[in-house]
Amino acid sequence: MKFISAIKAERAITQLLAAPDIKSPNAQKAINSLIKAGSGAIAVLIDAFATANRHQKAEIIDVLASQISDNNFSEVAKGLSHPNERCVEGTSSALTKATNYTASKLLDVILDDDVSKHAVLDAIQAHVDKLNIRDLLTVAYQVEAKEKSSIFKMVDEKAKEDFVPEMLSRLTGRDHAARVHLIGILSRFDRTDVVEALKKLLKDSNRLVRGAALRAIGKINSEQNIGL
Repeated sequence: MKFISAIKAERAITQLLAAPDIKSPNAQKAINSLIKAGSGAIAVLIDAFATANRHQKAEIIDVLASQISDNNFSEVAKGLSHPNERCVEGTSSALTKATNYTASKLLDVILDDDVSKHAVLDAIQAHVDKLNIRDLLTVAYQVEAKEKSSIFKMVDEKAKEDFVPEMLSRLTGRDHAARVHLIGILSRFDRTDVVEALKKLLKDSNRLVRGAALRAIGKINSEQNIGL
């Protein structure tokens, strides 16, 4: 059944890409056929981004986004490691628009060495409101510096005062880059426990951590011990 759907999708894509006007009857008929093809059209839709013009691309993104679900997510995610950058971009845009899948699946994808990291990050950012802050934090410790910075920015967006104890508990970890990011987030919270933790970090063995702690203390309005 899926094979038949793929064949129908290929025919529809050929018809869509050949249409001079995306609003023409032939183009609209092709789009409807692609929608009806279901998940069997996924690979065909992703490949089509390579040659589609901007109007066709927008329609293909909408069709692909409408097809994405938890059941076929892994197949869609393959598009994030496609050798053609236009196909990667189109897949990312569809994942960004789609709403009928579990957003946390994206956090597993970014750990895949073969995918385009920036493309996955764009999709994660689009669905950040649906993601658990602890899941984001867990992934932040497993990615490289550039991705780590982006994910910690999302953690910063979601961090509320009730998450302060969790962040404080991580300030003695071995990942110095993560500690620096956490210190920056904690600087938003004018609390005694935060200030005391930052003071201790002024004597940390890592100079980046010491510098981050000093900057964080400078942002907090509470009276400080200038001697420290």
